[in-house]
Amino acid sequence: MKIFKLLILFFISSLVVTSPVSANQDITIKDIHNFISTTPTLQEVEGAIVKLKNLVAEDSSNYVTYEMLALLYEYTKQYDEALKELLLAAKYFPQNSSEGDIFYSNLARAYINLARFDEAKPVIDKALICNPDNLFNRMHLLSYYIAKDMYKEAARELKAMSGLNKEKDYYYHFYVYSSGSLHKAGPNVIKLFQEGVKANPKNNMAHRVLAIALRDYSTNIKKDFPRVIAELNKALKLNQKYLYTYISFGDTYMFMSLETGKKAYLKKSLRWFNRAYKLEPKNVKLAYAMGHFFVNTGKYDKAIDKFEYVRANGDSSEAVIDGLVCAYNNKADAYYKTGENLDQGLETIDKALKLRPNDGMLFTTKAQLLYKMQRYTEAHEYIKKAIAIYPRNPVILQDFDTIKKALDGQAK
Repeated sequence: MKIFKLLILFFISSLVVTSPVSANQDITIKDIHNFISTTPTLQEVEGAIVKLKNLVAEDSSNYVTYEMLALLYEYTKQYDEALKELLLAAKYFPQNSSEGDIFYSNLARAYINLARFDEAKPVIDKALICNPDNLFNRMHLLSYYIAKDMYKEAARELKAMSGLNKEKDYYYHFYVYSSGSLHKAGPNVIKLFQEGVKANPKNNMAHRVLAIALRDYSTNIKKDFPRVIAELNKALKLNQKYLYTYISFGDTYMFMSLETGKKAYLKKSLRWFNRAYKLEPKNVKLAYAMGHFFVNTGKYDKAIDKFEYVRANGDSSEAVIDGLVCAYNNKADAYYKTGENLDQGLETIDKALKLRPNDGMLFTTKAQLLYKMQRYTEAHEYIKKAIAIYPRNPVILQDFDTIKKALDGQAK
């Protein structure tokens, strides 16, 4: 069997075990989840494990204690230990419990974390017998099918999940988490979502994600472009109010412009983003996509506005910060290239440095601005910081020589 990266770790923080805890117990499952949410140190986790081990010594038949230990071991990525604790818990877990789907889900995840898919399968089956509508267990089963290259079965599972919650785009959700996990990612991702369309041909989300897979993993985007657009058109025909299809159109035309250098694609891209904007002008994901569009078209103020809007609405992820830093840096670089309003250029790059205080490329941009302002001593300090991070970057090394010569000349 091929070895895969873990597909299901994303769901660990979302899964809450609700098993009952005896009244005389000092620690509860909820306490463990709250404890993990504080991002404890390894030493703190070890202390909690010792406390739980003492509880096991007092009462070895309480399966909940083993479950809590498993959560802590999973947090520290000691997956073998987590599985051992859950197998101990299984000895005492009441077979008629209403929490069977959750317990077996945790056990299945323990096997999946170790890529022991054959052992996970019967446990997943048990969990689904307890509750066939439990989406986490559906995701476990999907992971099993992917690991076994059973793409038709995986596609049927995606269809079943979509039937349980028609508002959630499980096709795109799984695309994001499977793209870096599948063996020979490109061909297998495309194969999976081709089967997804066959299994669920009237689902607009399935067609949209197949288009994204074809686009992202194409070896010849110019050749495959008509097919990508055809799938997006099918998605649009099935649901003309689904915002993310419009965003995918905008992204695809933008990518084609970057690939071919043709500005006509940018006009089409903006047209699709504007259509999306009319549907949901306040949508955060749309603002994020348009932020990248404006970066790529050199409209940095608009890009900054979009990324700042995303942050203001609760998304301060690394991807958003990256986009914002890129926009600030490019704007500052534009001041450097024109040689005008260099003070504003410094203010702009300082905003980027507040977000990424140890970014070597930002140090370089600031050094260049200071050099052009003939503030050679300060420029020299920043270019040295950049070299400390990127000691072999030829552009930074050349800037260092230029600034050093200017500084030496000023001293003479």
